[in-house]
Amino acid sequence: QHGYYGTQRVFRAYAKFSGDAIDATIGRQRIPLGAGRLWSALDMLNPVNPVQLERDEYIGVDAALVDYKIGPLSKVSLIYAPDPARMSDRWIGQYRTNVHGADLAFTYGKYAEDHLAGLDIATQFGDAGLRGEWTYTRPEFGAAYRKMVLGFDYVFANSLSISMEAYYNSRSERDMAAQFAKRPLLAYLQPIGKRYLGMVIGYELTPLVKMTTYVL
Repeated sequence: QHGYYGTQRVFRAYAKFSGDAIDATIGRQRIPLGAGRLWSALDMLNPVNPVQLERDEYIGVDAALVDYKIGPLSKVSLIYAPDPARMSDRWIGQYRTNVHGADLAFTYGKYAEDHLAGLDIATQFGDAGLRGEWTYTRPEFGAAYRKMVLGFDYVFANSLSISMEAYYNSRSERDMAAQFAKRPLLAYLQPIGKRYLGMVIGYELTPLVKMTTYVL
């Protein structure tokens, strides 16, 4: 008849084992998924937050991660992340490789009761960087839907940098609102709108001072 409650705000706390071909990590860690920098169609564990001031800091997720290295640029990853709400745990499998200078990743995951299959790519076109994500989701209820992210990055010789990113979600607002009502945690893990466009402009005033502007 006694209840116990605990909470913690640790930024990182994990144990890691590294072998010749296998790395295993368990604890609170950063697990990057997808190629998006402002939004992500793929990352439902610890997605980017476009209004976060500390751009390089991520909360992290409590999970177990196993990486199996197939070659110098290829690996298979298996991820298990318990649901903080104790409703439905998350399972993810991913194959990552490099083809002719382009980073490719194929992902399958189960978030809540949704099943997601996705592809992300990052490559160079001349001096510009191109990034993209595409996912197909079969949800617990409602019609299947797709999400996409397209990104473009360029740095000029004078250190001026420009990044643009677009996000699209084909899911109906009614289905989205119904799922958020049942699982409020998902509202913190994905954008609640259907279309977004963002631009980031940066310029190094000195080697230690950089000015950055975000337009969302």
